[in-house]
Amino acid sequence: MQTERLAPYNQLCLLASDCHKIFVSRAESDLETSIDLLLNQIDTLLDVSPNLAGVILNTTNKSMHFVASFILKQACFSRSLCIKSKLDPEQIHSLIKASLLLLYLVLPELIAAKKDHKQLPYLKRALNSCLTSSFQLAKKLKLTDNITLKLLSQIAGANTYSNANIYMQSLVVVSLNCTLSAFAGFNDKLTFGTALNRLLAAQSPLQIKQKQLTPYKVELSKLCNSLSDFNGVLVRLRSKNLALLVEQNPSTLQLGIFEFSQTSIDDATEYEEVDAEQVRIILPQQIIDQAVLIGLLASHKLDADIDAQNEYTKLTSINGVNRYRADNDWRNISRSFLSNNNKTLCKVLADYPEQSQLLLDYATNKNRQQQTVTDISHAIAMLGKEQLFPTLCNDNIKVKQYQVRKMGADVVNYKIDLFSHIASELHRHTNIGLPKYHELIGRILMIALMTIPKVSYAASSPARLAAPNADKTVCLSELFGLAALDNWKKISLLLSKSWLLPKVYTDIIEQYFYFLERGKRVEQDDKPINDNILLIIVATYFFQHLINGKAQITEHQVIDTMLKNSKRVRTTLDFLYKAIRQSVTINTPLS
Repeated sequence: MQTERLAPYNQLCLLASDCHKIFVSRAESDLETSIDLLLNQIDTLLDVSPNLAGVILNTTNKSMHFVASFILKQACFSRSLCIKSKLDPEQIHSLIKASLLLLYLVLPELIAAKKDHKQLPYLKRALNSCLTSSFQLAKKLKLTDNITLKLLSQIAGANTYSNANIYMQSLVVVSLNCTLSAFAGFNDKLTFGTALNRLLAAQSPLQIKQKQLTPYKVELSKLCNSLSDFNGVLVRLRSKNLALLVEQNPSTLQLGIFEFSQTSIDDATEYEEVDAEQVRIILPQQIIDQAVLIGLLASHKLDADIDAQNEYTKLTSINGVNRYRADNDWRNISRSFLSNNNKTLCKVLADYPEQSQLLLDYATNKNRQQQTVTDISHAIAMLGKEQLFPTLCNDNIKVKQYQVRKMGADVVNYKIDLFSHIASELHRHTNIGLPKYHELIGRILMIALMTIPKVSYAASSPARLAAPNADKTVCLSELFGLAALDNWKKISLLLSKSWLLPKVYTDIIEQYFYFLERGKRVEQDDKPINDNILLIIVATYFFQHLINGKAQITEHQVIDTMLKNSKRVRTTLDFLYKAIRQSVTINTPLS
């Protein structure tokens, strides 16, 4: 069983070693192929087990050569930077490949300097010249990856548009510079987050000079805190024992660890949580048997997956969540969105005429001339990818919503539609977020809430809600008598995952519940609230008024003040309510 768990990792190590042989022997005919195989295997491993990246980056496999380890760390760190920067998936491999080709150019001097530090001046010279040499190498290799070729030509200054894609160019160089600082061994070895922090503070002579880094220092500094810098690193505890940090809980300051003895690392240990203050010192880039750590993490993930599946089965069986989950057709369509290729999307949509017609109708309604749109590729180009996914996703969820038939379903569906419509209108009047996404988030929150029997029963009655209170801001669940948030949060996130919502919008849902779980209300909050969270709060307040048939909004000084303080909202609570009230029917079907 353990051998099966380690098989993908062992294959990754073999491919890194193959790259090492090709890099050192300068077998350029096999260079691009070997890199592609390595990157595909990294995706295979880390897509399933992303927490393994920390071990690969922050510890060193004792059975791997320095060059193979350097190549693997370089590729994994480049990938982490790209993912955290939210680059398009099709660009990530190209950027990593470009960074590895820069490494290829300086590798002979790097190896020589590792053996004899008197060779360091030659390494510095190679680092200073590798950017201009990179495009010459790309042409010599006859790269099949046009994005990598274009990127290297821009980095080398050989492209008319060298001032384009500056951020991507910066990431290529940053990734190699950080690997040199963290792992090359000419100075202290570091975690990669620390290496990035130091790079942003001041560049080392043993790094590629980056003149265009300054405009992106703020953006890159944010990545330092999101790279899970310490995850996967070995530490020394106050008990003097060694431990592997697995994960961190920023809200409780608890660390998930595997604790070992003072001198050795083995798999005879159990996962536990300790206070962050128990960590005495961080030990980056320790040379160890990585297979033991990978095996422990794989076992921990399996246990966590089993627990999550049991919890999911219990939750969905009680609340009937499965009735609202996405089907395979939607998964096929959504994956075509993720490909970021319009031709692929058109080809997939051709197999789903109802979905295609939905997009055509939406594009027809949205164009200023009200001309009938009959070509799906025209509709996709006109709407843009920002509106494509939420438009189709929202309508597919709505179909699922109306397929659920039970007593009082008409009233429940009306309330779901009303809340999502309010969220959509708030976006229209404030321009916060992307088109259609607030409507989609509002629908998911309401559907998740309505799967809870107590709430569904309360919502199925056309009775009015509690009167709005100008001194108190209630959350959506409280309007229907639900005090506990746990199940509502879990179901909301399950539905978000099922419908493959992009992470940035799943994060909004998580932030909303984080705000609620802290027991904070708007009138108690002394810090600015994220504008997206503020819109959910405003939507809840408006929903309470509209269900109760209120023609006028009850003044709420705190919410109105927060709207005024928002840098992106240029209107008042009263104006928004009047505008939205004109666009809805405020009577439920049975009232």
